[in-house]
Amino acid sequence: MWIIQFVNTAVILIIINNSVVNDSAIDKATTATGTSGFLFHGSYPDFNSSWYEVIGITLFTNAFITGVSAASPISAWFIGCFKRCCDRSCTCDEKKTNKILQEDYEAVYSGSLIEYDMRLSVTIAIIWVIMMFAAAIPVLYLAGFVLCFVTYWTDKCLFLKFYKIPPKHGSDLISKARSVIEWSLVLHLFMGLYMISMPDIFIDEKEEN
Repeated sequence: MWIIQFVNTAVILIIINNSVVNDSAIDKATTATGTSGFLFHGSYPDFNSSWYEVIGITLFTNAFITGVSAASPISAWFIGCFKRCCDRSCTCDEKKTNKILQEDYEAVYSGSLIEYDMRLSVTIAIIWVIMMFAAAIPVLYLAGFVLCFVTYWTDKCLFLKFYKIPPKHGSDLISKARSVIEWSLVLHLFMGLYMISMPDIFIDEKEEN
């Protein structure tokens, strides 16, 4: 799941908006497959200053919005509180209920299960996006901080106030997620070396004029 999100967030942006040198290996491959009209046929031949002004801002905006939206499960908590209030006829008596069947009562008062797969896949995908471009776009580290901070405190509060007791997974799931994130350091290294080595990103206004 995280691979699909990573490709959709970062890789497709490069494929659509960047272009390649004529007669290069990628150009020959896209021509042979008939995809040269939309793959690597964008307006940016490299990671120049114009690329950062448009695509770089788009990447940061997407990463920052994803970090803030990590708090969206709180809305389910508020909806659950509203349903419980309606069930008690808006009184403070927690023993009062309009439900007759046990399963109906539990559906209102027991909350929901945390979606481990969705939470981890989003976190891993955005961290990979951040590590891919953060060497040349350091503000992405801020988006990563927002993502981790909001995810941690949202899940912690909901574990105490809303979520059901989750099934026991042990440490295997988190260990696998951590090992996947660690591999993003390799991508961070190579993409950072390539992007920072582009001399066009250091062009100032005098040189442009």
